[in-house]
Amino acid sequence: DAVAEGNTGNEPRSPADVADAIEEAIFALHPDEKTKEYRTKLRVVTQALKGPRNALVRRALLHDAIGAEQLTTLDAKALEERAKEATAKLPPSAPGDLGGSVPPSPAIQPLQPLS
Repeated sequence: DAVAEGNTGNEPRSPADVADAIEEAIFALHPDEKTKEYRTKLRVVTQALKGPRNALVRRALLHDAIGAEQLTTLDAKALEERAKEATAKLPPSAPGDLGGSVPPSPAIQPLQPLS
């Protein structure tokens, strides 16, 4: 499985495929879904993927530049460094690339100070 191995690719994988690979990697570490360790690892991985700060990690996963096994075993700092290195080798982010952050809508204007 390319996601588990961390092979670099130009075409992004579907988020569902990546999610399956992540779940398999967590299950390989903690085979009993009812244990505290499994639930804790699931929460840690979820946090590692949330928010605009982790856009590079998401993009690296979608493009197979980081594998699901690495996501489940590296600490946050090492994961961030690995994502920076891996995404530097990828083509520029395309519109709709789920790995990036969502740009603000042009219809929403910033608030202007009242005079």
